Amino acid sequence: MFAAGWFGRAEGKDTMDLNAQPNSTESPAPGMQPSEDWLALRPALRSDLRFEIRRSEGMTNYVIEDSTRRKFFQIGANEFSFIQLLDGKTEVQQALQQIRSTVKNPDTFSDDAAKRIVQWLIQLNLVQVDCVSTSDRIVKSQRQQKTQRLLTFINPLMFKIRLFNPDRHLGKLLPLFSWMFTRWAFAGWLILIAVAATQILQHSERFAIASDGILANGRWIWLIVAWVLLKVVHEMGHGLACKKFGGEANETGVLMLLFTPMAYIDVSSSWRFNSRRQRMIVSFAGMYVEIGIAAIAMLVWCHTGSQVVADICFNIYLMAGITTVLFNANPLMRFDGYYILADGLGIVNLYTRGQAAIQNRIRFLFGLPADALPPLTRTNVAILFYGLLAYFWRITISVGLVIAASTLLSGFGLIFACMGIVLWFLFPIYRFAFQIIQAIHGKTLNRRRLGASLGFVIVIGFAAFHWIQAPALKSAPAIVHFKDERVLRSDSDGFLQQVHVFNGQYVAKDQVLFELDNPELKVSVRKLKLEIEQAKIQAQIHQRNHELASLQAEQENIRSLTQTLAEKLSESDALVIRAPFDGIVVARDLENRVGMFFKRGDDLATIAKSTNKEILVSIDQTDWKSFEQGEGKPVRLGFPGLPLMKTTLDRINPRASDRPIDVTLTAAYGGPIPVRPGSENAPDSSKVVLLGQRFTATIRLNELQSRKFEAGQRGVVYFRTPRQSLGSYLFLASRNWLKRKLQLSMAPQG
Repeated sequence: MFAAGWFGRAEGKDTMDLNAQPNSTESPAPGMQPSEDWLALRPALRSDLRFEIRRSEGMTNYVIEDSTRRKFFQIGANEFSFIQLLDGKTEVQQALQQIRSTVKNPDTFSDDAAKRIVQWLIQLNLVQVDCVSTSDRIVKSQRQQKTQRLLTFINPLMFKIRLFNPDRHLGKLLPLFSWMFTRWAFAGWLILIAVAATQILQHSERFAIASDGILANGRWIWLIVAWVLLKVVHEMGHGLACKKFGGEANETGVLMLLFTPMAYIDVSSSWRFNSRRQRMIVSFAGMYVEIGIAAIAMLVWCHTGSQVVADICFNIYLMAGITTVLFNANPLMRFDGYYILADGLGIVNLYTRGQAAIQNRIRFLFGLPADALPPLTRTNVAILFYGLLAYFWRITISVGLVIAASTLLSGFGLIFACMGIVLWFLFPIYRFAFQIIQAIHGKTLNRRRLGASLGFVIVIGFAAFHWIQAPALKSAPAIVHFKDERVLRSDSDGFLQQVHVFNGQYVAKDQVLFELDNPELKVSVRKLKLEIEQAKIQAQIHQRNHELASLQAEQENIRSLTQTLAEKLSESDALVIRAPFDGIVVARDLENRVGMFFKRGDDLATIAKSTNKEILVSIDQTDWKSFEQGEGKPVRLGFPGLPLMKTTLDRINPRASDRPIDVTLTAAYGGPIPVRPGSENAPDSSKVVLLGQRFTATIRLNELQSRKFEAGQRGVVYFRTPRQSLGSYLFLASRNWLKRKLQLSMAPQG
């Protein structure tokens, strides 16, 4: 099993269920053809296998450790008694007779059950069989392993890269860090988490806006370094915990998921621990260490005076705390949380058995031979319920990865998405259909169940296109904008000396907002004033000497200098920028702009009237008709912190565009609209380009409504649609999505 910083642990244990009925559609184990007398075989258990007693699910079981392949298998006490007799000298029939004479219920060991056990042992290469077909079995097993590795390797969305054996290094580190897994350390960890949570509550307002500026230029390299170190520490936590309780960590590497590196470490040896508590500690160790680091980062964030340190600590908190809990604690995939849940419930192979239970019922519904349905005990109900949730979660993740690949990887993403669709959806469907064909030829198919299931599917499909209506309510992302706003520009060249306001501040008319400084302009004003005084003195001299021509020339010079001085004084007055009317200042990073040089005409900020706002709605092309028919009709506004509000849709721009109405609505800025990169040197609105063109609608807000909304606030607009079947809606949406992807793949990249 694997413990990964992001991708959890791959299960390395299998269970032999004696009570399950043999599946007649499965091909017999390689090396044991139907024509062979399998009861006369003399299989021998491999000498390198290790067996340990384990109590789970209220029963005594045995764990088989295959140290060569680092795999673990669990069998029941009766099965262990049977396979222990397989020494290479005793025939299967003789072993079967002996075990029937010792167990309380001899009917438990039917011929089919014994055959199933022998098949299971041979398929997993746990026994050696000296017969003609042994070489064929080995060749076929190797061929199947190569095929499986090839399918894994050619999947571009998910593949594994093995790096090295970390066991020796972890052994050197264990004496230094073994104290972390003691009861006292865990108590200190809980206190640390509680203190950090208290500090976050005390700084809740600052915490709410802490994400601003985190991804500023020059800081992303520190985030990558922090992420890599956190993943290394996460895996070390798993490995050290495993070593502390006597296990080994023989492999570590990187699992690439959608070309995103996710670390893993092989701590499969923890399966040999008899203590469920120890196994749960190993599973929890990675999150345990990361959450502790997240708590320390939060304490530093609360008390540091450096903005750069605060941003890095906040990112560490997000990566080591929130993200780790959301992903690794997810029990529906084989992450750390799954193994904690499985050991907590005491159910071995919860995921594998859950998936097998779902697949068995699918086989039953479609007429294929299936195992007998087990009784509805508490454990079996838990396995079935978990399997159902995990099955749909796996489908959801697969669909999400396909969509993410097509969206994030630009044109190549469509190729990767198609490969994912083939490997994750079409190939399993093909195999299932092939099994049905085999069952038809083998006359093992229950045609009534198959007909009933296909009929049900056809009825559902017909209903989707004729009876079931698409959701009456649709939604579109929206953002609040000021309707009337004025851009404040510098009317004179100068350095920004003082900023008297902050972003979002309400200001009154004529209030001083900014002060610029222009030393050259001040020198020019003083020089002009001196020249005017000198010209006036010279004019008085000309007047006393009755030099009329010179007097007129000097008076003309005084008028010219006075006009120039007035212009310079006007420029000097323009260095002080005041509010043209009552409103709200809209500007970012004002404090970081002090000392910057601004030319005449450069933007400084925007001032807008707080009582005059509107909502801009970004409409997908598939919803265009619905919105067009809804012009002038009521819609509902859903914005965080506000109750649903009813208003009307005022107008729709009939021309679509691939430019976002506001970049904060795009996925690049945490919004819901997918985009691709645009031109780097373009303004903010053109740095990203929408994957498909969208329409823009406007909703006016009256003065009372405007006071309730904040400019830049994101929300959702809900509107009713004309009648449309669910099937046609999904078909049109899929067609438009594929069309956009094809256009994107052929479009030149910006």
